[in-house]
Amino acid sequence: MKSLSPNDPIPNSNGSAIGLEPQQNHGPSCSVSGKVLDVRDLAEIFKCSREKIKRMARGGNLPAFKFGKHWYVRQDDLEHFLANQVQSGSHLRRDRENRE
Repeated sequence: MKSLSPNDPIPNSNGSAIGLEPQQNHGPSCSVSGKVLDVRDLAEIFKCSREKIKRMARGGNLPAFKFGKHWYVRQDDLEHFLANQVQSGSHLRRDRENRE
């Protein structure tokens, strides 16, 4: 009797062969792309304090997420956020004053 290797086809009940190669369909892609910036990086970029970055993240004024005790922003999300801010001509402080 011949032993089968993982790549040998196995006949099924209707006589056709079934391969044992792993399927490559893993559903939607969920890879992490781009760089992730932390509060310190953002404070350096914007020339402000880390506390201000944290306040903006908590208030929803930055596209940030919290992992454990620390806030992070994906670079791609930050670039899209800034592009939208420039296009709309909005200013975060001015927007907040207009809401009050």
